[in-house]
Amino acid sequence: MSDGPEYYDAPPRVEVWVMDPAAEGFRLDKTPLNSLNPLQAAHVANAFTLDSRSNGRLNNDRLYPVGPGMVWLNITQWITSIRTSQSQQDTADMAPDAGSCEIRFLNAPSFTTLPVYAGTPIRIIRTGALKHYLTGEWLTEDEIAWCGHVEDISETWDKTTARKTTTLTAVDGVARLSDITRYGRRGEGVWIGCLRDLLTSSPYADLPIGLPFQRTPPPGGEPWCCGTVYEGPLSRHISMVAATAGLIWNIIPDPSGTTSDIGPVDPGAGIGESRQRLRLVDPATVRKPQVVLTDLPYDEAGIVDYRTPMPYTGIEIAGGTRAITSVVELTAHRISDDGHDESVNTTHANPTALEQWGVRTARVDAVPMPGDENRVAGYILDRSADAAARPVSVTLHGRHATESGTSPIRMLTAVDVFRLGHRYRCLVVGVQNRWDIITDPYPRHKHTVTLKLARRA
Repeated sequence: MSDGPEYYDAPPRVEVWVMDPAAEGFRLDKTPLNSLNPLQAAHVANAFTLDSRSNGRLNNDRLYPVGPGMVWLNITQWITSIRTSQSQQDTADMAPDAGSCEIRFLNAPSFTTLPVYAGTPIRIIRTGALKHYLTGEWLTEDEIAWCGHVEDISETWDKTTARKTTTLTAVDGVARLSDITRYGRRGEGVWIGCLRDLLTSSPYADLPIGLPFQRTPPPGGEPWCCGTVYEGPLSRHISMVAATAGLIWNIIPDPSGTTSDIGPVDPGAGIGESRQRLRLVDPATVRKPQVVLTDLPYDEAGIVDYRTPMPYTGIEIAGGTRAITSVVELTAHRISDDGHDESVNTTHANPTALEQWGVRTARVDAVPMPGDENRVAGYILDRSADAAARPVSVTLHGRHATESGTSPIRMLTAVDVFRLGHRYRCLVVGVQNRWDIITDPYPRHKHTVTLKLARRA
């Protein structure tokens, strides 16, 4: 009996997008004042010279004639543990929480000299993903497991042991979207056009954002959204448009590297595969699973939907009325006759759920056209009227938590879970990665993945 092929995980690689530490120049917008980078390199022609009419202009953006380049710097060697988390909220619209990452280092150099600071892009890479135990051959390519930007860095020092512990925290694109204020949109249009306007340009936008997105077709066609002057975080605007179309959303890494990044990281830097995209999914229309998970040993699992099921190590199954919604109080945000935000409140009920479970109210904000409120409320009522027991989380070895055997399982991935011969159709609404780096008696690491699950039709 076996739990999988003879493979083991390679340790993850953590990289930060910083000015090349090997560069010999000082860049005003990137180099800390306490950096080791000199103001100029004496051997370089046309280097900055204080008394030179041609080479001494202070209004240039760089003091170095050819500005130091930006690179992905590997900081893995000092890491002792990595924790990442993404999830949807337990609300009717299932809006996303900001994804987080915590990395601990032992006796690492001061990050200000690298330099790493708040706002620095960071990514975690599953290196090779799978390696053959006997031959040492890498069987898959590197895949980005998580990416975002640094939020905080703290250091503690133990005098008795002379050990310095550094903790770095980071957040993903959802946090950045929550920090941007939007002031609505005047025009009416198909929801996807409204979403594109919010993510690119708007006369009421304080900061244009280039953010690609992938989606499944909304149930019932392409609905229209009304105009609004609602003032709030960009993430809230996305949630209202998504709710209007019956979709849920989150941010995932964009492995193609062909699309624009969320926000101005370093214009023209070309940070490639670390970029992020918006994933929108309707749980009711996703039929085919991307991953199959099983309680059987690997060599007994067989083939399901042309896929080899991956074994999980633990599962939680729960049922009950906590997630039941029988009444939806819908707030539609529109433009009043005098050009101000107007909130129109309507109440909608599922008679069957109301009779069986009583009044269980959910409140949802959306931007439907007048007369379209029933459709929007129906999306919420339909997907939250089942109290049957189902998997709510599974735990896997890191090497098994993949899509199609390679890519890390992303948020909003469709999975089928088998338990005691029963098949459950689920959607991933939470991903937690845990890497622990162990050095005694020999270097190795342990990678555990926990998936939070919701029901899909």
